[in-house]
Amino acid sequence: FEGAENDYESARRCAHHHLVALSLGVLSVCQVSLLGHCLEEDASMSPVRFLRLALQCTLAALTLGFFWQQTAFIAHDALHNGVVNRTRETRPQSKWAPNNILGWIHASVCFGISSAMWLDDHSMHHAMTMRPCQDSQFNYLPVWCISLREFSTRYWADLREAAFFMPWLTRRLVAIQHYTLLPLAFLIGRYNFYITSVVYAIRNRVYYDLLGMAIFWALFGSLLSFIAASPWLQIWFTLVSHWTVGILHVQLLINHLATNSFTAAEEDALEFFAFQVRTTRNIHSSPNSDWFHGGLQFQIEHHLFPQLPRHRLGLVKPAVQDICRRHGLRYESRPFFDAVRVTL
Repeated sequence: FEGAENDYESARRCAHHHLVALSLGVLSVCQVSLLGHCLEEDASMSPVRFLRLALQCTLAALTLGFFWQQTAFIAHDALHNGVVNRTRETRPQSKWAPNNILGWIHASVCFGISSAMWLDDHSMHHAMTMRPCQDSQFNYLPVWCISLREFSTRYWADLREAAFFMPWLTRRLVAIQHYTLLPLAFLIGRYNFYITSVVYAIRNRVYYDLLGMAIFWALFGSLLSFIAASPWLQIWFTLVSHWTVGILHVQLLINHLATNSFTAAEEDALEFFAFQVRTTRNIHSSPNSDWFHGGLQFQIEHHLFPQLPRHRLGLVKPAVQDICRRHGLRYESRPFFDAVRVTL
């Protein structure tokens, strides 16, 4: 794969992805602006007119939700050093390196979360993927359980000591986790990101992320001001846009849940390649649907080559599959909805 790490193709592809995201953002602003103009022209609200405006508001919110999804993918690319200055010799270590600036713009300003928090958590996730109660991006007790091994960890012991009712609560929540997984991912996943981001940025004094998130909320508030004449439409627009980007949270979950979990000693015994393959799942995709997955469809390859730009991941897939065949490793790849089914 000569040249995969040092050409300008990834920057060109990122520019293309950015244009797609920007188009969605501009389209959403235009839709909301038009909706506000309709409200100003006629303040009457008959049932038929309200339904028409609600539909228009829903389409604008869906567009904004997909804009957020696409900006999150670009932030993921940039913070993985997958856009510019990727090679060890040329990549600056400063937090103001080009990739980090791109990551901050898309994660904090456009998506509304702390880029520093995401980078810390995601780096830990790649280092100890699905390790019980240590992979911070897959540590959901007492709401969800990813492996029975979690109940043998120090984290679980601390939870039990902190609250006497924790075993009782966990038993009841885990018993229905196949019912609560999707609703919680869609309904509160985004708000959980907001809260943890603000707490992390304040606790660690990440002022540039606080600034970025403040800009995000200022922009979102400005967007809502277009439809200030109808508080109900403002609420509906906020809910639908956040529910739509909940698709991203489901995408993140199905790439790993219902695979394998290993302890640190087992990871060392398996070694890096086998450990990553056995804790990760790919999603079937086509050129026409690649935009929707944002590179997450090649999650196995991404975990093996985390700094490889997303448009290069498909190139290494045949080699990875060949290694898996030769060493008897299961290479798991499923259609999107089948992956959801298996996860549940």
